[in-house]
Amino acid sequence: MSVDQSPSGTPLMAPWPGGLQHVDPERNLTYSEALERLGEAEETLRAIGLGEIDAFVFSDDASERRVFTLSTADRPYRRFVENMRDGAATLSPTGVVLYANQRLADLLSCSLEDIRGSRLSAFLRSDAIVDWESVRGSSGEGAAIEIDLVDVEGRTIPVLVGVSPVGEDDDHLICLTFTDLSAQKAQDREIARLSAAQTDQLCDLQRAQAALTMQATHDALTGLPNRQLLVDRIDQALHRAGRSHDWTAVYFIDLDGFKLVNDTRGHAVGNGVLREVAGRLVGALREMDTVARIGGDEFVVLAPGIASHEDAVELGARLAAVLSRQPAGSSERLSASIGIAVSERGRGSAEILLHEADTAMYQAKASGGSCSSLFDEDLARRADVHASAQTALKVALDEQRVVPHFQPIIDMGSGAVAGFEALARLVQRDGTILPPAAFIALAEESGLVLPLGAQVLERACEQACLWPTGSSDDTLAVAVNVSSRQF
Repeated sequence: MSVDQSPSGTPLMAPWPGGLQHVDPERNLTYSEALERLGEAEETLRAIGLGEIDAFVFSDDASERRVFTLSTADRPYRRFVENMRDGAATLSPTGVVLYANQRLADLLSCSLEDIRGSRLSAFLRSDAIVDWESVRGSSGEGAAIEIDLVDVEGRTIPVLVGVSPVGEDDDHLICLTFTDLSAQKAQDREIARLSAAQTDQLCDLQRAQAALTMQATHDALTGLPNRQLLVDRIDQALHRAGRSHDWTAVYFIDLDGFKLVNDTRGHAVGNGVLREVAGRLVGALREMDTVARIGGDEFVVLAPGIASHEDAVELGARLAAVLSRQPAGSSERLSASIGIAVSERGRGSAEILLHEADTAMYQAKASGGSCSSLFDEDLARRADVHASAQTALKVALDEQRVVPHFQPIIDMGSGAVAGFEALARLVQRDGTILPPAAFIALAEESGLVLPLGAQVLERACEQACLWPTGSSDDTLAVAVNVSSRQF
């Protein structure tokens, strides 16, 4: 501690029961004032001797020196500041540290002697700029700011600085508190790291979900929507058409001769053809239309907002022409049979339109292929007859009413019976018998030819086992016609 004196020997420090006092050496004192001030100085020196007053002398200018003291009355507050968990300091208006507590010294990894009398800027980063005047606040109430301190070993310590300007006479000090933010910043960084990791995991999960959704709703080979997504889009289009009174067209497309491409050129070429067909269909349609692949060489086009049946038929013809061009990588020319179903004002459902378009497609294929066919009332009646016949055939198979009739095979040399040919006949419930021409084609088309052939073959074998033979050398052959699909 030190006390400066005036040229006349009078101490420049006056006792300050409540804090700070500054003595101007340029002002002339009256005799009574001088005596009073002398008594105060003696009391101050006595108090300093007893350790009751701390004094600090600093100079911002060679021509002026100032003394600041902390009297005995302020000691409880100083003990409070000394024992704070935060660093504390008092700065002169020009940034000189007049006072600092031990916590601040610990933060800066130095002694109190290294701090007191130094400028605070010595403990800031070289690129840090702090305008202490601005942080006083517009009305002088003070503020709080974040800055980085640098300790004597060069480590950066982030701190929250509480700023409280204090005015005492003509001196404006700045009282600061320094809250160490190192732990909080480390926690924030860890939270940010965990948040980034969780964000990455969420993105991975979203990508996985998108991939699963893509797999569940799209065809793996062409990337087109599959039947599940197509049905949903058709139902949505019909719902909208019910409000807007638009027409909705569905096109069922089956490639003609595609099996030959697979058989002669291989599946790799066949897959390439399917991808090219998908590209051609997408390129020939509007963005609002949907192209889907629902099976081997079967594609479906949904075209909402069609103006009329004529427009629907015209689009079908255009699609047939687009698909009739020879695909790249194949020596075989393909064509397509296209069935068209049209819904007016949202009539029907997705499954109904798909069934109608499928029925119309078979009509186009029966007409030679490479064309389109519109589902109409006449086709609907024929489809009903066809469906009824198919149902009747299935019931007949379930009731074991498809039976073999045996036609003898004669050896022309001997005139003897050499065997038999089993011919399938359908016995109706009224006892009348239908020839193969009445139901074999239907069985082939519907897939019922497989149980039909198995039933006829089993019955023929059972009957052959019951026929007697003249000797062990005699054989009796039975011929049974088998569908190529079953074979």
